[in-house]
Amino acid sequence: MKSLPNIRSKSLLIFLITMGASATLLLASSVAKFWNELSEADARKQTLNIVSWAPLVKKSQPAVVVITTEAMVEQPTLEFPGLPGPFRFFAPPSPEKQQGQGSGFIINKDGYIITNQHVIDGAQKIKVTVGLNPFEYDAQIIGSDEALDIALIKIISPEKDPKKQIEWPFLPLGDSDSLELGDPIMVLGSPLGLVSSVSTGIVSHKQRGGIRPSGRDLDVELMQVSVPMNPGNSGGPVINTAGLVVGVGESILASGQAIAFCVPINIIKNMIPQLLNNGQIDKSFLGVEPKDLLPHEARERGLSLDEKGIEVNRVMPDTPAQKAGLTKGDIILEIDGQKVANSFNLRQQTAYKGVGQIITLKILQKNGKRREVKVKLEKRPGQATNHSKPGHEKTPSEKSATLMLESSGLEISDTPDYVKKELGLNDPKNRGALVVGVARRSSAEFAGIAPGDVIIELGGRLINSALQLKDLIDKAPKDATLTMMTRRANAKRVVLLQKH
Repeated sequence: MKSLPNIRSKSLLIFLITMGASATLLLASSVAKFWNELSEADARKQTLNIVSWAPLVKKSQPAVVVITTEAMVEQPTLEFPGLPGPFRFFAPPSPEKQQGQGSGFIINKDGYIITNQHVIDGAQKIKVTVGLNPFEYDAQIIGSDEALDIALIKIISPEKDPKKQIEWPFLPLGDSDSLELGDPIMVLGSPLGLVSSVSTGIVSHKQRGGIRPSGRDLDVELMQVSVPMNPGNSGGPVINTAGLVVGVGESILASGQAIAFCVPINIIKNMIPQLLNNGQIDKSFLGVEPKDLLPHEARERGLSLDEKGIEVNRVMPDTPAQKAGLTKGDIILEIDGQKVANSFNLRQQTAYKGVGQIITLKILQKNGKRREVKVKLEKRPGQATNHSKPGHEKTPSEKSATLMLESSGLEISDTPDYVKKELGLNDPKNRGALVVGVARRSSAEFAGIAPGDVIIELGGRLINSALQLKDLIDKAPKDATLTMMTRRANAKRVVLLQKH
């Protein structure tokens, strides 16, 4: 009888252990409900069928070109500030041959090619090889645009007889707006001179605005792609799974990294006629200084969570915006039904609508009322005339609009009224000359002069017009160092410009 308590204790212990194990099993089964699993059969149904890119490569490669360029580049004069004038400069500039390479693709049977503007920038000779054919053909520039970084060039056929003209292979253009994040894409080109290279990846973002991966300011929101690119891929086609071009390879953040950018093909398609007919793209503009809204500012103004817009911080005088009645504090929500995401998006949407086009703005006023405003866009002030288009003769109005100073690489025009008002140039004897263009690798570029600067003095003499400035520079002796006073925003600065 004395052993009964021990038997009971052991039974109780076994019972408790059993209950604990059961509780553990119950807890484990409840934890298993925190995630979802698929059966093997269901998983197979959802697996993407990734096919080979080989058929599209074979179909597309014949229309992809390698572009090689040659230019004589003037090397800058070595300058030693602080020395007396005759000893300040050393080793006068001498021309040096410079070669470059990029990619492109043919868009029709006549041999027209799309590439980047920076691929052919400053080129005096352009040669292309087509597909896997090693034969080199000459090509000429038809038109280009730096702010879009796009160029249209054409193969010069070796056949003189029109009946024997070569019909070139070409790539059809697609719809970049239809792309979604994660869509597969293929890039063709010649990275680092490795001809006929193929890379694949996905679309990782569609609207990257305001970034400068190539070191230049662009007016377009780029498409980001997760594809390894290198120098030489610039200008090559970005192709979707249907074999259609959806973008033009533009630039990379770092060589060899799988973060690259391309210009969406839809913007390019709309601009090709201007490049073909005018040799350049005339940008339109609205005339407002935009301000991006912070989330709390948008809520305070009554915007819903899914609404975006930009606030008008200032309306420039004598511009389409002022003529349409826009005022400081208005919020622009949409342009022709398209939402305005930020300041850069506004710039792009207005720049490529077209000069003379009437657009409809959806506005939220300071009083909380919403209205629609019709605005007729005008040509953006200060745009340079394209001097490189073959066979283009300038009209009298074009001649008076811009003046080219070949000796310094400056392109100038009379200062528009709204710029004079902004800078306070009210003296009729000092209206200045607006810089509308600076040639690459010119003495003006080495001096730090940029488009948008206003030259207000030359050698202490007030400047009243572009023609006056041109005459003064033309009369200066060759290799003279000219002292200029320029105005940029609210700052004045002195620059030294060497005439060649």
